[in-house]
Amino acid sequence: MGFDLFEKSEKNDKDAAFRRRLIEALTNDEEVRRLICSMQAPGVAGEEKGEGKKEKREKYNRLLETAQALEAERDELQKKLDAANKSIAEAKDVIAEMENLFDANVKELEACQSSLAGMTQRAETAEQQLAAAQRKLDATEQERRDAIAARDKALRERDDAARARAEAERSCEAAQQARAAAEEENRSLVRELEQRFAQGKELYEQLDHVDAYIRSLLDGAIPRKGFEAFIVGLAQDRSLPFLWEAVREAMRKGCDTDVLTTLWEIFQYAITLVNQGKSQDIYAIDDVQAGDVFDVDEHTLVDGSRAQGNITEVVLPGYRNTYSGEIVKKSLVRI
Repeated sequence: MGFDLFEKSEKNDKDAAFRRRLIEALTNDEEVRRLICSMQAPGVAGEEKGEGKKEKREKYNRLLETAQALEAERDELQKKLDAANKSIAEAKDVIAEMENLFDANVKELEACQSSLAGMTQRAETAEQQLAAAQRKLDATEQERRDAIAARDKALRERDDAARARAEAERSCEAAQQARAAAEEENRSLVRELEQRFAQGKELYEQLDHVDAYIRSLLDGAIPRKGFEAFIVGLAQDRSLPFLWEAVREAMRKGCDTDVLTTLWEIFQYAITLVNQGKSQDIYAIDDVQAGDVFDVDEHTLVDGSRAQGNITEVVLPGYRNTYSGEIVKKSLVRI
């Protein structure tokens, strides 16, 4: 529709220009004006009868030539206009074809844009999937490295455990050898002790005949079981008071003579062992006899005795520290 308006407008402009030029040519020629006036006004034409026909003919011819020239120019302009219209029609066809092609290109572009949008979405999805796969791959790689590190650590720990086990086996073997040597040495020492402390061995075996209460009184002197512990306990200074008190308690409970004899012999043996461990004898059993005068600083009366006089019976001799002169336990006597 736009091209039709353009074509009509251009044609109208050319017709108007032709008319303007024709009117301008006619109106500028005085003779033409007069001729027109004579044709329109008979009175005026009569006034000009005196002019010659030849001059009129010439003017008419000039006017005719002018009109013919204008007509030829109009025809030429019409040809140019027709050519222009043809060009315009061709241009319209080209433009229509270009518009169709443009529309097709627009549709194709829209389809491409839509496809590109889809491809972009798929690319973004693929990129996300690739990133997720990369993260998973990284995690898998980390897990693989961790697994390798754990395996290497386990192998090192296994090797360390194997070395430790071998070392432990060597240590165990050495310990067993040392234990066997120690047991042999211990047996040798026991034999030596039994030979050296034959009396002690005999006294130790006699303890089996002493009741549990009396044996418990010896715990202060002999806290552990065994012959070695028995000898070691008797050889301690601090054991002597416990042993003496055990004899006294056995007398108070009325134990038989064999038990009292065993306990007293153990006490005497302990005095001997303690003194053997010193550079000189330190402890001694008081040498108190029946008939000796009672001395309250050295003797303790048993129940039923008189308050003074001579000793009639030594119930349990005491003992003293001969180095310091201190009486550790007073002798139990009866008057």
